[in-house]
Amino acid sequence: MGVVSAGADVGRLHELGVQLISSGEHLDAVGDNGGHLLEVLTAHWSGPDLEEMSRSWPTTRQSVGAASILVREMGEQLRRQAEEQERASAGEGGDGPLLLSPGVGGPGGNHPTEDDPGPDAPRDELYGDLDPEIAAQWESMSDDERRAVLRELAERLAAEYGLPVPRIEFDPTLPSDTYGQFRISTGTITLNANHLDDPLLMLNSVAHEMRHAWQVEASEQDNPGWWLGHYGQNPDGDLGTMDEADAWGADLGDSEADYWTRPIEVDARQVGRDFIDDLTLEDFADLLRGAGQRP
Repeated sequence: MGVVSAGADVGRLHELGVQLISSGEHLDAVGDNGGHLLEVLTAHWSGPDLEEMSRSWPTTRQSVGAASILVREMGEQLRRQAEEQERASAGEGGDGPLLLSPGVGGPGGNHPTEDDPGPDAPRDELYGDLDPEIAAQWESMSDDERRAVLRELAERLAAEYGLPVPRIEFDPTLPSDTYGQFRISTGTITLNANHLDDPLLMLNSVAHEMRHAWQVEASEQDNPGWWLGHYGQNPDGDLGTMDEADAWGADLGDSEADYWTRPIEVDARQVGRDFIDDLTLEDFADLLRGAGQRP
């Protein structure tokens, strides 16, 4: 059924779609846990109430499963219609979806450059060399704790760039080789929820996508005073130059460019690698504290 009208809030539709998909997965987990709890009850309880529960559970489980499928399908439909709405907006001269940066690979080709490794390079060359102690701490964290750290990192990077804090979404339906995306039209960063157990990919992706947010902002600025102000606030930051920003702006408008060699991608990959290479155990502990966790 068509539920999206012209002018709909595409960012909100996408967000609701992701939430519905996640809710459907939670419903499925409720059904699985209910069966396990019934087994536990059977081992410790008897009587007519338990017998009635045992008789009715298969039908209840089937209903929960059907609800899970329905909710997930509704979420998928919202996401599809949000993307269709964005494509229509792009055709009418809007700023369109322009979802940036799959992980390894991407649309248009995968050709290494002289200073930038290709997609077949080892992980540490592509994404940086993460401290093993940070990886060990990440392994002991829950997914909620990991999400909190990633949001804290995005907030800190936004402050360094002088940008608004982006909305961070975690989408389990992204392709497996897409680790993160930045949506220009809404300023939203979407991370692949299926890779939350991989600190290298997730931390790198936040740095990578925040760089895309900065590229979009910088490419729109041609006032030297604006640049001087940003370097004054962040003298140690690698914000790029006006010439680089001009190249980013031209690249952002070229949807047919080869993915791997696009200036925006070469730059964002380098920033992501540098972030991982420079991330110390002390830095990570500070991120944990900022996210309300004990190192």
